[in-house]
This record gives sequence, structure tokens and C-alpha cells, in this order.
Amino acid sequence: MTSILTEAETLTLQQVRYFARADQVRPVIDILGPQIDAALANGRGSRPFLGTSFDVLCRAILSAEGSDEPNRVRIADLCARSEDRFGAQPWSILYRACLAHLTGDRDAAAALYQAVGSEADILWPSSVGSRSVIGSGDLAAWRTADSLKITPARIEHRGATGTSVLFVACDGIYLRAFAPAYLQSVATWAPEASLHVHLVDPAADDLAWIESAARDLWSRISISSEVYAGPDRRTWYAMTRFVRLPQILDMYDRPVLVSDIDAALTRPLGGFATGGDIGFRIKRAGFRAHPWQTVQAGALTVRPTPDGIASAQLLKRLAVGMFDARGGRGLWFADQNVLFSGWRALVEEGHVLVDDISGQALPGGLVFGKAL
Repeated sequence: MTSILTEAETLTLQQVRYFARADQVRPVIDILGPQIDAALANGRGSRPFLGTSFDVLCRAILSAEGSDEPNRVRIADLCARSEDRFGAQPWSILYRACLAHLTGDRDAAAALYQAVGSEADILWPSSVGSRSVIGSGDLAAWRTADSLKITPARIEHRGATGTSVLFVACDGIYLRAFAPAYLQSVATWAPEASLHVHLVDPAADDLAWIESAARDLWSRISISSEVYAGPDRRTWYAMTRFVRLPQILDMYDRPVLVSDIDAALTRPLGGFATGGDIGFRIKRAGFRAHPWQTVQAGALTVRPTPDGIASAQLLKRLAVGMFDARGGRGLWFADQNVLFSGWRALVEEGHVLVDDISGQALPGGLVFGKAL
């Protein structure tokens, strides 16, 4: 194997990326299936091509045809043939981990996912989520941890004027890029809700900017902020909403909808104030055979019941534990892995009422994406 893509491999991957971005899975299988079979038979192919292609082919099979036993056997056979030809490689380790995950062997899966490590860089881009998978040992240790104690530098609490609270956390760049559309949707579709905005590392004029941008909502907005000077700021921005969520529940004592700020309501907020103690957005379509691609991070609902508060504390402790153990190591998809691990723990323990808020049940018809 070489580390240089051939011209033919480059063209193949361009085709695959085109179909993958268009959510056309079958052409991916048709293109890559014969090529991976040939590579496993003759031992030819560059390492970057084999890594990406093997990963995408397995994803396509599991996405198009499901993760039942025949397809798990098919993936296991691909792994075994690859290992016979090339030895243990990040792509076969990744799908050994995937198979362990799909059959419920949490600890074996977590160890294998983490063994992929820096080599995830030669796989499909989202496979870097393997670095932040949480095993049962981590879960047990982290759910009692609370060592990363950061207090917001500023809290401006205007009091809860509505029946529920919308909560977003972001930095100044995301604030200016996405808050206008988000704020307009809140003004239009959620007149009964309060809004809490938590800013990480705000610039000097960010607070004045949001006051100007949110004139019509200003009486319903509370703001908090913090300065974060630790490792891996990008991941901290993604985790902050979980770390602050128990404070928000305590502050307002009302149901809370946590969402990304690059989102918008498209209909009335609806009745998420009733129902389960906590609601997760479970992925419905497409590839969801890895932990970090099962529970989506764009929205979360929590009610201020004892079990809802305890669930929020669990997510906070998992986020804090992740940072204490692995912060500064180039984590990606850490927020999805925190949500997946928390969701699975709560479902398995069984005493918390857990909702699925995906699809039509998503409060306010939230839509996501930077095109807003």
C-alpha cells in the first residue's frame, strides 16, 4: 500500500462523495463493492483509498440494507478478508467496533473505537467521532465527576415570563451569523417562551449587538456568558449547553428546549412541556450504526422534574468527564457521543421517561443548517 492516491482512485472518490452528499446509497455500493473486492483479492490500492472506500462501503451497506445479522456477517467477512490481506488497519478496527456496538458489547466497542485513534484521519471524515466514544467504565466514573467547575462570568436573568424556555449557547461568530434568523423564528412562533442565550468568550460589543438584533424579544431574553481558556475551545463550545443545562433548569424551573443557534422554528412551539422527563432527537434515516450518528445533537428537551433534573446532571457530568479525560485531543462529535451514552444509560435504567423528539415530534418544527 502507498500513501498516494492514484488518478483513478481520486476520480472514484469524487464520484462516491457526489452520491454520498446526495444521499444516494445504492450507487455507492455499486461503485465500491467491486473495487473493494478486487483490492482484497489482489492487495492493490493506496492506504487513503482503502481507508475511505472500505468505510463508505460498510456505511452504505448498513444504511441501505440495515444492521440485521446477514449484513453484520457481510461486514465481518469484509473485515476478515481485509485483515488477511493487510493486517489490522483502522478501517477494519472501526467496523469490528461497529459490529460490537450493534450487538450491544459496549466495552469492546469503545476500546476498538478508541484504538482507531489518529488513524481515523484516513477514513470517511465523520469517523473521527470514534475518538470520543464513551465506554461503561467511563460512564460509571464520569457520572459522579464534577471537577471542571467554571462559573459564568455574567448572568443577566430577567425572570421567566413564559411557560417554557429556549436555550442556546454559542460564541460570538455563530451569534452574528445565525441569531437573526433564529430570533425572528422565536418572535414569530414562540410568543409564550422565554429565551436564554449563553455566550462563550463574547467580544466586547456582542451583548450590545444582540440587544439591538433582538429588540422585539428583549423583554423575554436572559443572557449569560463565560470566558473559557482551557484546551480544545471548539469542542468546549459544543459541550457548554450540557454543562450549563442544570443551571438553566434551576434558574427557570420550567421546561427547556436546548437547540443549536443555526436553527429556526417553523411552526408553533407545541406542547413539549408535557410528556417525558427528557427528549432526545433519535436519527431516523440514513446511516446510524455508530454511536455518534444515532442521537442527533441539534435539539434536546428537559422538564424540571426530579428525573429530568437528574438526567441533565448526567449529561453535564459526561461532558465534564469527557473534557477532563480527553480535552485538547482534537475531539469531534463529542456532543453526539455524550448524548448517545446518556440516552442509552437512561433507557436501560428504565425509571426516567425518555421521549423521542425526532421527526414530527420535534418541538416547533425546528429545522437546522447553516443555510438559514
